[in-house]
Amino acid sequence: MNVDDEGHRSGGVSRAYDRKARRQGDLLARWAPRWRAAGYALLVTADHGMSDLGEHSGPEAAETRVPLYTLGPVGGPAGEALFLPDPHGSPTQLQIAGLLAEILGLRDHGFAAPQGILTPRA
Repeated sequence: MNVDDEGHRSGGVSRAYDRKARRQGDLLARWAPRWRAAGYALLVTADHGMSDLGEHSGPEAAETRVPLYTLGPVGGPAGEALFLPDPHGSPTQLQIAGLLAEILGLRDHGFAAPQGILTPRA
């Protein structure tokens, strides 16, 4: 069972959900240093939040705000550092597609490009 399934089953503030999320964090902590050493930048996010009751289709911040963690500068197609994380950035689930399209350098992608989440590198 994945983190999302556990959240639906047990709720977003349950111990079971917390344990599942921690297990995923442990896996990331194990692999992230190897990926960074290989030259990769990491961007970790989610497709939606989770309410205390295990829902994610409502308008509440717990359901629409998503985590965003970056490890290393987020680069462009040639490996150049295009964005640096904004420590105060907190995207909504509807901004993730536009954010990723911008990072990947896709043109005319049709998604809203969120502002203030990743800061363009000068």
